[in-house]
Amino acid sequence: MLMMTRKPGEGFRIGENVRVVVADVVGGYAKIGVDAPSEIEILRDNAKKKTAKRSETEKLREELEKTKKALTQERRRKERAVQRYARLARQFKEERKEYDEKI
Repeated sequence: MLMMTRKPGEGFRIGENVRVVVADVVGGYAKIGVDAPSEIEILRDNAKKKTAKRSETEKLREELEKTKKALTQERRRKERAVQRYARLARQFKEERKEYDEKI
């Protein structure tokens, strides 16, 4: 890790496209400006952790939605099977009743 001291207004470069400048130092905190192309993602350490947690949460949410969808489809399939069984049972009863009346 490179360590350096910079005064407010001073900065340094990372490669050719990124410039980091110390804007101000107040009460032990440094206000830092980063000038970089928009395609370079710049995140604070804690923001990166939050982003990782957020993406993990999104993955879990997507998995939950897929599971809900699968369960809904399974429930509908079972409901159709029960309806089909009930319809067949009614038909059987009617046919049995007609058969018994003939005898």
